[in-house]
Amino acid sequence: MKKKIVIKVLMKCECDKCRKKALGIAASAHGVISVGITGDAKDRLEVVGDGVDSVCLVRCLRRKFCHAEIVQVEEVKENKPEKKPEKKTEETKQKIVIKVHMTCDKCRKKALGIAATAHGVQSMGIEGEDREQLVVVGDGVDAINLTSCLRKKVGSTEIVTVEAVADAEDATEPENEAGAVAAWPQQWCPGGYYYSRPGAVYPYNGYCYDDGSHFRQDSWCTIM
Repeated sequence: MKKKIVIKVLMKCECDKCRKKALGIAASAHGVISVGITGDAKDRLEVVGDGVDSVCLVRCLRRKFCHAEIVQVEEVKENKPEKKPEKKTEETKQKIVIKVHMTCDKCRKKALGIAATAHGVQSMGIEGEDREQLVVVGDGVDAINLTSCLRKKVGSTEIVTVEAVADAEDATEPENEAGAVAAWPQQWCPGGYYYSRPGAVYPYNGYCYDDGSHFRQDSWCTIM
């Protein structure tokens, strides 16, 4: 199965010489079909191949560059040649699917126990028809160290996929609580006029009076 592996490599001097060195290491790995440098900072190594051991490749890069980590592993589908835009996966939760050769429930419990002790793991489980896929979800999980530990203590192990998982956020929209506007109460004047606004009131020598502009001349309604 052809896979695309994206590896972030911390290069000390960030020069073309270091990038060529990383490309040479990746190109010499078994099963590599193509390799290139991607990312805005040119610090990501994109490897496409069939049967590439991503764990061995990252460990080799760590020996030469001190720090390297897997950002993404996905299956390459021939019917989708367009390139997907890169997503920033730093400081995000990741879902790691690891295929482990497990023949009994004892082996599965052992694999779950190893995953539970790994740094950053938030949840894990066994999936797949043969129950040989260990699914780990967490933040800052070192997939390389986890895979190496599973190889030593359980059996044959390989990374299937690594992908970012968005945190579930409540998409509930706040209710539109529009404040009720208190309308001025309707007034009734005995003079026969029905109006919905008060008369203009002006202060005069400490007293208030209505200008009466909206009343008839013969109206007997007054405001004292």
